[in-house]
Amino acid sequence: MEIANLLTGSVLPEHEFRAEHGHLILPPDLPADALAELGYAVVEWDAQPVLQPGEQLVPGELMIDGGRAARGWSVIPAPEAFWPAAIAAKRYEVEISGIEVAGMHVDTDDRSKTLIAGAALETLVDPAYVMQWKTAGGFIELAAPQIMAVARAVRAHVQACFDREATLLGELAEGTFEPSMLDAGWP
Repeated sequence: MEIANLLTGSVLPEHEFRAEHGHLILPPDLPADALAELGYAVVEWDAQPVLQPGEQLVPGELMIDGGRAARGWSVIPAPEAFWPAAIAAKRYEVEISGIEVAGMHVDTDDRSKTLIAGAALETLVDPAYVMQWKTAGGFIELAAPQIMAVARAVRAHVQACFDREATLLGELAEGTFEPSMLDAGWP
């Protein structure tokens, strides 16, 4: 809680106000009428706005009107240097979120991509290759054509993620990037 001096506009946190005015007998809840008699008011705050990624919130200017003190918020935009890292982080989040291939969920985290690539490589060496693949529902048998279909779908997903990142970085370089674009257009 902040207490504003209605004459000077200075603001103190409650504990500092109490320390400065220790000679006064103030109830624990600091009633508005008692503060007003002393020329002070509890600062009322506006609701905090919803922030976009990278934005920061700082207290706004103190407004004193008719024995009332109020303060809003100021939003500091995300610095330009924030966006390339935010875009890359979003790309990675989507990239490793998994995909559906022929009704089967396929993990796309880095380890899974390595295992899938290795299985696809084996199908090139042995076109008759059949393997057991562990899914959330248990093991299933995948033949070489199915393995290759999974590998290609995963590769297409990963490439689509990088393509979207490149598009957003291009928008950023052109000055046409909007924060809302960060959550749109991903595969």
